[in-house]
Order: sequence, then C-alpha cells, then structure tokens
Amino acid sequence: MNLRHKVLVTLCLAFLVIIFVLFSISSTYLIASYQDLESTYVSHEVGLVDSHLDSRISDLRVLAGDWGV
Repeated sequence: MNLRHKVLVTLCLAFLVIIFVLFSISSTYLIASYQDLESTYVSHEVGLVDSHLDSRISDLRVLAGDWGV
C-alpha cells in the first residue's frame, strides 16, 4: 500500500469518525430538545381543547335550561 492509499484511508476514517460524533451529539441534544418542545406544544393544545369544550358545555347547559322551562 503506497502513501496515497494510506492518506485516503486515514481521511475516510477521520471523516467517518467526525460524522459519527456529530450524529451522536445531535441525536442526544436535539432530540431531547425537540421532545420538550413537542410536549409543551401538546400541553398547550390540550389546554385549548379543554377550554373550548368547557365553553361548549356551558353554552349547552344554558340552552338546555331554556328548553326545560
């Protein structure tokens, strides 16, 4: 194996190691951050749905009270 092949193999291995390290770091921090963001978003949306349902139930109680007279 001549010098050109050794350098090429070394550069390829270094490139693969860098990709692996970047992938590991990004999957550790970005996925955790994304899960926190998604959890916050879902909690907010569920709160909006709950508020809307409470409003509709209140409206139905008023309407049902009028019909029951």
